[in-house]
Amino acid sequence: MQSFPEDQRFVYVNNKMMRRGHTTGTCAAAAAKAAALALLTGNTVDCVDIVTPKGIPLKLPVEDMAFGDGSVRCAVRKDGGDDIDVTHGTLIYSEVSLSDCGILIDGGVGVGRVTRKGLDQPQATRPSTKFPGA
Repeated sequence: MQSFPEDQRFVYVNNKMMRRGHTTGTCAAAAAKAAALALLTGNTVDCVDIVTPKGIPLKLPVEDMAFGDGSVRCAVRKDGGDDIDVTHGTLIYSEVSLSDCGILIDGGVGVGRVTRKGLDQPQATRPSTKFPGA
């Protein structure tokens, strides 16, 4: 399955052609969308379409989907492209559940919580950053 449209698979950086990858945030958003779709329809989701903050449409495969009591958990595998880091190949999870207030989206296994002051986010929350260029 090709995740990027053919004409957007590569980008030039310092005159070098590099294959694009997906950010951790993009993977988390895709996993959350897939889990929400599965929760609301009761059907498994094999892949999910999303659009990045830069407007690039992606079709990403969904892995490790699990239905729980009023919740669904699934993952999207991180692809660092040609600019890999330690998260390359890691499954990025999201869990979506029904609550009295509606739908609750939470980070999945391995997503930590802010434990100390110093970030621009409150303690005990899932860390998130603005998308690049924001």
